[in-house]
Amino acid sequence: MLHIVQYIRSLIGKGANDEWISQNAEVTPKMKAFLELEELLVPISQELDYKKELAEARDEKYGCSD
Repeated sequence: MLHIVQYIRSLIGKGANDEWISQNAEVTPKMKAFLELEELLVPISQELDYKKELAEARDEKYGCSD
């Protein structure tokens, strides 16, 4: 479900955040930081090989792999 929400928000784009801010003039610093972080979201590639990524991370951290 989280991925669907992120996808919809990415379709709406940055303009929606600016519109929301203009409608709600009182934006707390926490909400502003949250909106900035939300703009940095990048969808994960469907072609990502999780086993390979895990093996590379283990090798990098521990110096050995399975």
